[in-house]
Amino acid sequence: MPVGPGSSPEVAALLAAVLVKGLSPQGCQEAERNMDLFPFSSTLKPDFLASLPPKEQEEWAIRSQLAAAAGRKRRAMTYGELPKNPEAAGFTKEGLMVLLGKPGVLPALALYVAIINDNLNLRAVLQNSGLLESFYSIKNAREVEAIREAMKNWIKAYFAHDLTAAADAETIAWNLLYLSNVIEWNDSELPPHNRLSGSANRIPSIAGVKHSQLWMMMHPEEKLQAQISGDNAWGALGEWALNNMKHPGWAPDKEDILPDTMFETLFHKMAYKKGKFESFYDFLLINGKNLAEDPVNTLPGTVDWSKIGEIPFASYHSDILNAAVTVLDVIITGQYKGSWESLGNAFRTLCLDRRYRETVLLVKQGINVQAKNLCYVKGRFSWSLFLSELKGVAPNIFK
Repeated sequence: MPVGPGSSPEVAALLAAVLVKGLSPQGCQEAERNMDLFPFSSTLKPDFLASLPPKEQEEWAIRSQLAAAAGRKRRAMTYGELPKNPEAAGFTKEGLMVLLGKPGVLPALALYVAIINDNLNLRAVLQNSGLLESFYSIKNAREVEAIREAMKNWIKAYFAHDLTAAADAETIAWNLLYLSNVIEWNDSELPPHNRLSGSANRIPSIAGVKHSQLWMMMHPEEKLQAQISGDNAWGALGEWALNNMKHPGWAPDKEDILPDTMFETLFHKMAYKKGKFESFYDFLLINGKNLAEDPVNTLPGTVDWSKIGEIPFASYHSDILNAAVTVLDVIITGQYKGSWESLGNAFRTLCLDRRYRETVLLVKQGINVQAKNLCYVKGRFSWSLFLSELKGVAPNIFK
């Protein structure tokens, strides 16, 4: 039975009271791996923790918060639920320092990022001939478990030297990977990824691996293309797009009507400007590439914690994911009930190019579904007049 945040406060409280205190160390590890833990507190924690040193109790509290944050993402049924993640928003730099300081966690996380970003050969990097060659060939949870088991053995061979410690390190690294949306961001056949050769090769939606609603929010143009390829009029642009499919060679990505990627990973948005690094993602990627080439002689990179904010995940969930929800709501429903200024703020938070902002505005105001080019249902002159008036009401709409 899951022991993580449930579908209602009542269910969550009941599970916490009945199950958490009685968890064994092995039960805690299993629940952490399944992303089914509550964040522990001084009053809500397994009884066995009392026998551990204070430092280990603190580590478990941080691990439980991370597992709860990852679990909240895993259980989100709609994209609108994804920003509502208090465990992620409240995660501290101090907590991240504890986890990444645990032997094996940082190198495993960095290697996972490199494997996924560069589509590295899993068999070669993890030294296991029984694995798939590509992460993007995953079709089921069993194949994911094989990769994770191989990573655990890699950690043991080079960094942890103890199977239990290696398993803990892999679980923490995977939970950070999942929470950061690295898999969804890279699982794209459009720039800057170009990983795949057709929608059939995308990683399927597997719990705790890839969240389909998060992927859709990140890649609305690919979602539209995949849906109309199956003759489904997805979103407010669906009917117009289906009508245009009759034109040879027409496709949404060629029309460039929606962003290839609406926002990046959590690690991209963690400020980390230092030397050649533009983000924490860059730091992980470069270190992961080095570890993939030579794990024996490569030391894990040293994090410059002065470059990381005190609550490093907060703005990603409170600002970026909320902005993406706002914009995707318009793309899907064609409606928006908030103020123009709030919509402009969402555009700015996501750094959307002007052409994509105009697409969203067109969708909200109404498009001519019979026209080949995306245009306002009331005509070009009326559209120009609307934009002129809108700039006066909401000057931030194109800034």
